[in-house]
Amino acid sequence: MTDPDLTDYIDFLSDPASFPEPTDGVQVVQTHISVVAITDRYVYKLKKPVQFDFLDFSTLEKRRYYCEEEIRLNRRLSPSIYVGLIPLYVKNGQIQFEDSGSIVEYIVKMHRLSEEGMLINRIKEPDFQPEVLDRVAQKLLRFYNELLANAGKNPYGNSENIRHTLEEITHGFELMPTYGLPEWSEKILKEYLFGFLDDNAELLERRVQQGRIVEGHGDLRSEHIHITGQEVNMYDCLEFDEKLRTLDWLNDIAFLLMDLDYRHRYDLALHLEKTWLSALETEDVSTLLTFYKTYRACVRGKVNGLKSAENEVPPSIREESRQKALSYYQLALRYAQLGSKPTILLCMGGVASGKSTLAKELAACFNLTHLNSDLVRKQQARLDPYTRLHDSERTKLYSQERTERVYESMLTHARQEIQKKGAVVLDATYRHEAQFARLADYCTSNEYRLLTIHTTAPADVVIQRLKNRDTEPSVSDMRLSDYHTGAFEPDFDPAGIAPVVLTVVTDTPVEVLVRDQVLPWIRNQARSITN
Repeated sequence: MTDPDLTDYIDFLSDPASFPEPTDGVQVVQTHISVVAITDRYVYKLKKPVQFDFLDFSTLEKRRYYCEEEIRLNRRLSPSIYVGLIPLYVKNGQIQFEDSGSIVEYIVKMHRLSEEGMLINRIKEPDFQPEVLDRVAQKLLRFYNELLANAGKNPYGNSENIRHTLEEITHGFELMPTYGLPEWSEKILKEYLFGFLDDNAELLERRVQQGRIVEGHGDLRSEHIHITGQEVNMYDCLEFDEKLRTLDWLNDIAFLLMDLDYRHRYDLALHLEKTWLSALETEDVSTLLTFYKTYRACVRGKVNGLKSAENEVPPSIREESRQKALSYYQLALRYAQLGSKPTILLCMGGVASGKSTLAKELAACFNLTHLNSDLVRKQQARLDPYTRLHDSERTKLYSQERTERVYESMLTHARQEIQKKGAVVLDATYRHEAQFARLADYCTSNEYRLLTIHTTAPADVVIQRLKNRDTEPSVSDMRLSDYHTGAFEPDFDPAGIAPVVLTVVTDTPVEVLVRDQVLPWIRNQARSITN
């Protein structure tokens, strides 16, 4: 063997006897650009001889160069992990690490890190404290401070360069409905992304002139951060394209913040964001950061969407990738519509006014939790959700005391959900002004944005919905008699207490109502308040 092919290298790296140090076993993992061999103590990474639009590993010289770049760049944030560049030789037809024969390939050698120290695993711990992230925050703060102090006026961060990248990212967005997204998703995301560029070209150019463009990490995610005691390492920097890692420092951290949001740790993302922005920015950059997080969520959505369509990938992995693509795009839609400020979306209204149907649709659009007061009420009473109660039992279930307990429980759950995702959908009548006022005050004291959608419907529509409940399962125990008495209608105008209220008539299909009325209103409200 004088000219090994990729299969020969994979076979060599799969054999525990090939390595210079003893190992009980070896695990080989492949990506579309690398072969990674994991032994007991080390990780060996070989670059495949491939060429794509975004990288060129086609020659041995280029592979050596990018191996050296990988080591150089990653030693900035992980100085002790990267052992160095290791040649592979061929002698007497055999591939070997021993320094003898002809060099045929190069490998990056790294110390193996423990799985339990990976941030992606640490944040799943029930007792994980945000303070642990202070070590990450401070290390990256020093990193960006040094980069910003030496940054020039690099054009990679201007609107023209970002537009070119966005055109590549959004190519294929028409496939979104195949992942389970509404048909309007493509239009809304493109309008947001390209509209932001059109409206903020001067801002982006000012960032260039201010020297905010740095040679950052480029792929800063929780999978690439390791914490052991006081030691923090960040690795797997994007080495193969200078343009993709040379970016606004906000764009660099946006990847990690988005990643934490995706993993339902909005609380941790907010903790890091406040630390970094207070130290490195003197102006309000929240809308720009939200744009970059949307951009990053779309990148991950596209990567997983492409993987879900690869026939060579096992069906279970394709389905997993499709679900990930759906979740990333839902997060992108959430950013584009709601921004990043913690938000309660409230759907309130009278009997059969369509509030629950609308709340369910909004929760599905944004991948948010839908807290339904009828469901909470029956859970507290230990009743099956679809049990139809006699009038005497129903009177007890809907007493003022029980209703107050339901609303208190919903607020507790809402806070928990905001800690996870940054937003939640509430679905309740809020019949009395005092009840609604307590919710509004709660949002104010916790610095949550409250967006209230007040649902109404024509009498004939309400009556037909209530008649349908006699034959169809429903969590709600409200009946036609309740509508006629008006006992469960709001007795006040919510707009008199909270200025951010939209009243809608739910006599059209909910998908149309959301697309044509609710989303444009939410979008305008999010733009009028700091993201």
